[in-house]
Amino acid sequence: MPEREHAPLAKSSPDFWERFFEFVETFIQHAIAVILIAAAVILLGDAVVQFFREVFENPHDAVLTLLAALLLALMLVELLQTIRVSIAQHTLSAEPFLIVGIIASVRRMLIITAEQTSLMQEPETFRLILVELFLLAVTVILLSAAIYLLRKTRKLGSF
Repeated sequence: MPEREHAPLAKSSPDFWERFFEFVETFIQHAIAVILIAAAVILLGDAVVQFFREVFENPHDAVLTLLAALLLALMLVELLQTIRVSIAQHTLSAEPFLIVGIIASVRRMLIITAEQTSLMQEPETFRLILVELFLLAVTVILLSAAIYLLRKTRKLGSF
């Protein structure tokens, strides 16, 4: 019995649309990856230039500014890794987003700490800063616990 040849996919075929949307999704993911790479490179270059411009005038602020920029670049790289894995495996993992959340929280804590002298003049401002730092610390703890639970359930094979 001769094998049937498959007719070319018509534009109304579900397979055509599935492949079309997969192509568009992959194209957009690649475009986002290129933009993230460019943003990280520009950010790192600017951070280094700014650091050397300010390090002799105010080393404390220069280091904190550099650290904040490096953490932002790290967030971009973590998002880039998420996109890379998503393209390769056609899945989306929650863990990289949780890591980005931790990095963002720590980065905000550093920024608050760096700006503390100018922000803590009034008691109400000081109280609000303490509340924000407390909430950021709780956020880091909860995101860390979520990562731990994800890894534990993955190790047990239930996720």
